[in-house]
Amino acid sequence: MTLVTKQDAAALSTEEKKRLGEIETRIRKGMANFLEVGRDLMIIRDEKLYREEFTSFEEYCRSRFEIDRTYAHRLIHSAEVMSSLSGGNNVAHGQHSETPGVDNSKLPENERQVRELTKAPEPHRQKIWDEAVRTAPDGKVTAKHIRKTVRANFKPAKQLGPRQTIRQWRDRADIGKACAAEVLAMKPAQIRDFIKHVNAGDDPRQALATVKQVKKTKDVDKAIQAKRDELGQEIPKDLQDVFGESFFETTITQLELLENTTKSMSRWCPYLLVTETTADINTLRHRFIAAKPYAVHTGCAGKGCEDCRQCGYVPEWRYKEMVHNGEWAQSTEEKKQ
Repeated sequence: MTLVTKQDAAALSTEEKKRLGEIETRIRKGMANFLEVGRDLMIIRDEKLYREEFTSFEEYCRSRFEIDRTYAHRLIHSAEVMSSLSGGNNVAHGQHSETPGVDNSKLPENERQVRELTKAPEPHRQKIWDEAVRTAPDGKVTAKHIRKTVRANFKPAKQLGPRQTIRQWRDRADIGKACAAEVLAMKPAQIRDFIKHVNAGDDPRQALATVKQVKKTKDVDKAIQAKRDELGQEIPKDLQDVFGESFFETTITQLELLENTTKSMSRWCPYLLVTETTADINTLRHRFIAAKPYAVHTGCAGKGCEDCRQCGYVPEWRYKEMVHNGEWAQSTEEKKQ
């Protein structure tokens, strides 16, 4: 995810505002021209021209043009590929390149053609494109024909499994061994989701937090569907909304992300007192963890009593405390009687 930090979030100059206005007008008028739109989006992203009103490039794209992050990055990547095909010149799509050394052939006309072309190794894309044009049935260069041309020239690389991919990413500066270790401890479906987010441009830590939140939300949904707490006890109807509330999980995840973000700010914000601030955030996060519903209190069957502070349930720490003190077994026995 392309985020604007506090350090970057300066107001646009008069010249930047004028430039942004011209680019946005050009994008709205030319959404059909994927090459020009991709180039313009790249300028806005790289120069952070969205920073005055939006905290991320993705948020800007959704609000201004109603396009999602994946499609925006795909257009940008297509523009980058087209630049290499046209020798870096501003050759319009569907036109002929006059760049020395480049065959005078028609360039890709749509993003789907470019997407298939990216499956070939970068140094060979011009050669693949020229061959696709030369061998196209009736001169029509379709995305399907480009795919066949790529496959005829290159054997598909063996697909790495999700865990192998993460092991290869361990040395990446933006991921690191600690993050990779957390991801490798997840299930294959979660690892695939993490890889998908990172490949779409998300910050790895943000991607990890997102995958964790999705997992927790699914677990909560399953528990509510089963109407049982963490001990497998049936949840009384009056408490089902409390156990189904995702507020705790969402807040805990957000505080974890805030703690990581605060740590990264130590490089440019010495006034923040990062050590003390992260300790405060960590304390607050653990308070929310300690308040999460864990089990229906057996002594009062969820109706509320002094032992459960009149709420009908206990958090995990209180359950363990009651088990250790023998209170849980005693309350269970009293209920049976």
